[in-house]
Amino acid sequence: ANDLDNARVWFDHVKLPRNALLNKFADVDQKAGGKYIQVDPKEKMRIEVIGQRLLTGRLCIAQAALISAIVLHQNTEAYAKRKVCNGLAGETTLRRMPQLASVLRGSYREL
Repeated sequence: ANDLDNARVWFDHVKLPRNALLNKFADVDQKAGGKYIQVDPKEKMRIEVIGQRLLTGRLCIAQAALISAIVLHQNTEAYAKRKVCNGLAGETTLRRMPQLASVLRGSYREL
C-alpha cells in the first residue's frame, strides 16, 4: 500500500522532549553526537523503504500525467482532422491549418 505522504509543519520557539519522537523505526542517538540510527536493522520499514515508496508514488503520478497529456493531444488531433473550417485556400480541416499543425508537432516532440 502506498499510504505515505509528505507534510511540512513549522513551529517557532517550541521544545519537545526526546520521548515525543516518532521513533518506531529510527532514532537519533545522542551518545553518538546526534547520529541517525535504525532501531532494528532487520525491520522492513527502514527509511530507505519509506523513501522508495514515496519515489514510486511520484513516478506513477508523473507517468499518469504524461499519458493524460498524450491522450489529450491525440483526442485534439482526431477532432481537428474532422473539424472543417475555411482556410486561405478554401475549405480545409482544422488539422491542416499551419498554426495548429505546428503546435501539435511541437507538443508531440516535447512529450
